[in-house]
Amino acid sequence: MNLKVNRNYIFICIIVIAGLLLAISYTAATEQNRGYRQNYNNFAQAIQLMNQQKYAEAQEILNLLDQDSRQTYQALYVQAICSAKTGDYASAAAFMQQVREAHPAFLMDQQYLEQYGEILYRLGDYDRARLYLSESLKYPNNTLLTKSAQNSLTEIEKLQRERSKNK
Repeated sequence: MNLKVNRNYIFICIIVIAGLLLAISYTAATEQNRGYRQNYNNFAQAIQLMNQQKYAEAQEILNLLDQDSRQTYQALYVQAICSAKTGDYASAAAFMQQVREAHPAFLMDQQYLEQYGEILYRLGDYDRARLYLSESLKYPNNTLLTKSAQNSLTEIEKLQRERSKNK
């Protein structure tokens, strides 16, 4: 009889411990979901601000993302675009480099290649700008981007010809 009572107590303890573990897990998961939801909402708000051409405000919102979310290629890309639109081409180039490292498939994306080339052009890094702009022409998905890349390449050639004349 004593053995049966001990087994019942052990069983009850195991059930109580399992219930506590489930409650703790549920609480942790709820908190994690709240963090994910907040990051998602912040990112969506930053995209909306960027679409409204409020680039500095979008960057402020992006800085509210947690560290892991800030390092996703999507967030880095938006940061790069916002930096470029606010005239901070050095930061834009750094973000574009991080985007490329995080998601190498962008090296076959016309828009990324054209934008990165344009940023490098604005920085005066004409050799690398020419490389990215020329590469963007291999993926002619968008005629406006193709035309923009061709115009920038023409400007780079003019600048480099002028430089060689002045030497």
